[in-house]
Amino acid sequence: MNQREALLDWQKLLLAESHVLQRNPALLFQQAANEPDSTSPARAACVRIETGLEKRPWIRYANKPQSHSACLMTLTGHTDGVNACSFSPDGRRIVSASDDNTLKLWDAETGAELATLAGHTDTVRACAFSPDGRRILSASWDTLKLWDAQAGSELGTLAGHSYLVRACAFSPDGRRIVSASDDKTLKLWDGQTAAEIGILVGHTSCVKACAFSPDGRRIVSASDDNTLKLWDVETGVELTTLAGYTDMWRACAFSPDGRHILSSSWDSLKLWDVQAGTELATLAGHTDWVMACAFSPDGSRIVSASEDKTLKLWDAHSEAELGILAGHTSSVRACAFSPDGRRIVSASDDKTLKLWDAQAGAEPITFAGHSEQVRIWAYSPDGRRIVSVSGDDTLTLWDAQTGAELATLAARMDTVRAIAFSPDGRRIVSVSWDNTLKLWDAQTEAELATLADHTDTVRAIAFSPDGGCIVSASDDKILKLWDGQTGANWATLRGHSDKVWTCAYSPDGLFILSASEDRTVRVWDAQTGEQIWEYELEGAGKATAWSSRGRDLAAGDSLGHLLILRLQNVSLGPVLVTAWRQERRLHFGCPLCRVWSQVDASALGAVIPCPHCEGNVKLNPFTIEADWRPIAMAWGKNEG
Repeated sequence: MNQREALLDWQKLLLAESHVLQRNPALLFQQAANEPDSTSPARAACVRIETGLEKRPWIRYANKPQSHSACLMTLTGHTDGVNACSFSPDGRRIVSASDDNTLKLWDAETGAELATLAGHTDTVRACAFSPDGRRILSASWDTLKLWDAQAGSELGTLAGHSYLVRACAFSPDGRRIVSASDDKTLKLWDGQTAAEIGILVGHTSCVKACAFSPDGRRIVSASDDNTLKLWDVETGVELTTLAGYTDMWRACAFSPDGRHILSSSWDSLKLWDVQAGTELATLAGHTDWVMACAFSPDGSRIVSASEDKTLKLWDAHSEAELGILAGHTSSVRACAFSPDGRRIVSASDDKTLKLWDAQAGAEPITFAGHSEQVRIWAYSPDGRRIVSVSGDDTLTLWDAQTGAELATLAARMDTVRAIAFSPDGRRIVSVSWDNTLKLWDAQTEAELATLADHTDTVRAIAFSPDGGCIVSASDDKILKLWDGQTGANWATLRGHSDKVWTCAYSPDGLFILSASEDRTVRVWDAQTGEQIWEYELEGAGKATAWSSRGRDLAAGDSLGHLLILRLQNVSLGPVLVTAWRQERRLHFGCPLCRVWSQVDASALGAVIPCPHCEGNVKLNPFTIEADWRPIAMAWGKNEG
């Protein structure tokens, strides 16, 4: 690798991770280590590791991709959802419109924020550059504004609509402006004087989108009345109506040659022949409203943006799906190709814009008894019982072998979100919508304690491997530690800046793992409650798990990514395991070598070496009274 290639690798890293590093520069080594192994940043991180220079705790991304993400950079700065975005004609700048009542100008090469255009008093819903790049048009409540694209100053206000202005566009020569409104009309304006020069009337509901044809002679509009309409720009006459669809339209665009129209609605896009007024094809694949769509400058590709948090790339000729651009953590409201067709910009309710590379995409047992759908369930440690929670607001215990209902622990309680057995199988903890946890006796079905200290919805719970503690994660941005016997709260873990979705103990019981809507995974000291480390995710952290050995952990985010991470520079203790008692003999399964071994009762509660791999394990002082052999068979290994 020559010096130029190495510098380009570092440039890609700094552009792609600038939104993370601005917030926490100390994560530079972590983000470099996350890069593909062949890149200069990853190699530099490897040198620090091998030479012993990196002594801080960090997390190895064990299953990291060995190619760069399609996302080139993330632009952060808006304080609310971003509704619209557009490239300047030369492709060097981007303008965005936001629910924070502002527009922002960005450098399309570096991602730097160039200016904030403040003047609207309500949500800014649309924006566009003039064809010469000197002016910017924006749409808000019932007005539009013109801005000087160089100075960032306001040039004028276009007032005339009587309700929300949803969309706006310059004509190709910049002489005219069209706007679309919830007042059911479109208006034509003089692009130089801002004077109103015409009104297009014909829709019977809100008009959500509008666009000029490439020759500037026609306008297409999309409305909640389920129609698209074509208009003559000079006369204002309605030329044709494209109807026959039963869903409301959200966006529309002309192809670069003016022969086709693209429109979007619920979960699909449609291609239309402009001359014939007929539908040519349906592009289906999104799972929620498609909020925006655009043709590439050469007309060969289509990009669509959806409330399903993704963008999709399509072949405009074959209508085949080419790829998915996933990275936003909320609805994607807008999208646009750069003038050279090599990049795509998107705007989202997650308050960010992103720049993308446009080239990159036996009969089962039935447990019957609940009167509504079963939401969650959990096995007891011995595998002989199941506890379930249903939409009928009951907790029910079942015999896992026969499917027989054993008991109902609670009836008509507030909706239960999570449940778990203690490691000895004697207790059950449940979490309800009323922000409380409850401890239950799994044998007598009696309620033992109510754990009430969270101030918002509790999302997840877990017992420590020895059953002595319980950890809970909540929308109140904190985790709490409770005594597993009495239910007393003895520690609060603070650090997340948004709701905490999940939590888990390490197999040695020394650490706690959590994942949050704030897009981080954090590791905590289970004894002191102090944060050990954090790891930045691309999406909101939704799921976490430790490997049985304890060194590796898995994290899943809202974008569908599953990361295998490895703790570094952190000392782990022996894995806690529980011995199984059958016919007076004790056996334990070693999670390190997955071989079962007989053990003497005197070893309970002690740290012992596995007879087969010599790795240390710590036995819990209690046992599971059940046959261990089916578990060993499932592992694929019996007694060694």
